[in-house]
Amino acid sequence: MLTKSKTTDRVQSHLFKPLLRDIVSPRHAMVKLADAIDWQSFEDGLEECFCADNGRPSCPVRLMVALHYLKYASGMSDESVLDEWV
Repeated sequence: MLTKSKTTDRVQSHLFKPLLRDIVSPRHAMVKLADAIDWQSFEDGLEECFCADNGRPSCPVRLMVALHYLKYASGMSDESVLDEWV
């Protein structure tokens, strides 16, 4: 699947921009849920929907699935989920 960045790439920390995983408690319910989900199965299942040599690179599948989950779990609209996420 063609994405902007590979999920296996190492992430370099930035002095003034801490990563979310460094801020949120690993005991938080959403962190536990994210760890319990088999993200690779989503990537494998959606791979045929993306073309590797046509169009712009896609957003990461994990981001898209997580935003849809938050949308339906919170009863929010597409716009409000994006406003809250940004």
